[in-house]
Amino acid sequence: MTLLLVLLTQEPLDRPLDFPSQVGPAPQVVAALKQASGVDLRVAKTVENEIVGLACPGRPLKEAMEALALAVDAGWTAKAGGYELARSHEQELRLRARERAFNLALLKSAFDQAIETASALTPLTKAEAEDLFAAELADRNRTPNRPAVKVQGPLDRFAVRAMARLKPEDFIDHLGRGRVVASSDPTPMQTKLPADLEPLVRLLEQEQDVWSQVAAITRPQIRAIASEWARP
Repeated sequence: MTLLLVLLTQEPLDRPLDFPSQVGPAPQVVAALKQASGVDLRVAKTVENEIVGLACPGRPLKEAMEALALAVDAGWTAKAGGYELARSHEQELRLRARERAFNLALLKSAFDQAIETASALTPLTKAEAEDLFAAELADRNRTPNRPAVKVQGPLDRFAVRAMARLKPEDFIDHLGRGRVVASSDPTPMQTKLPADLEPLVRLLEQEQDVWSQVAAITRPQIRAIASEWARP
C-alpha cells in the first residue's frame, strides 16, 4: 500500500515506465508513448517526418522524452494540458546547416574525384578509341546481356573535364530538385557555367572527329552494341 501511494503522488513525468522497444515515424512512437504513460504527448510538423527508436525499461517518462528530443534535435513544450515535441527556429537553422555541411562534403568528394580523373585524361587518340571499342566488344562476346565495360567517349570525357572546373558550392543549394542545370546565362533555378569552357568544347569537337572515324570503321560492331543496349 505504501508503494502504491508513492506512485500515485509522483509527478507523471517521474513515474517509472515500461515501454517496449519501438522504431518508426516520430508520430507513431510518440502516440505509443502517450498510450503507455497516460500523458498527452504530441508531435509538431517540424519533426513529424523523423524516424526514431525508443526503449524505456523501467525508466521515468521524462527520460524517454529527453531521449526523443535529443534524437531529433528538438524540445518539448507544455501545451494545452500536455507536451509537444517541436523544433524551434534556431534548431531548424542548426539542423539545416549540419545537413548542408554533410551534403557539401559529399559533393566535394565527387568533385575531387572528377578533378583527379580529368587531370589524367589526355586528348583522345585514334588508337585509344580503337582500344576502348575493342574492350567493349570483347566483353560483349563473354557476357552479351550486360555492358560491363563503359565506353569512355568524347561526351563522357567532356563531362568529367567540365565538372572538374565547377565548384561544389555552386551546386549545394540546388540539390533535391531532381537534376541540376548549369548555364552560361542561368535562371534562379540554375547554376552558372564557368567562363573557361571554350577550350573544352574545342577539345570535344576534336575528340568527336576521332571517335567518328573509329565508329565508321567498326559500324557493324557498333550496331551490335547499340542493339544490346536497347534490350530491356
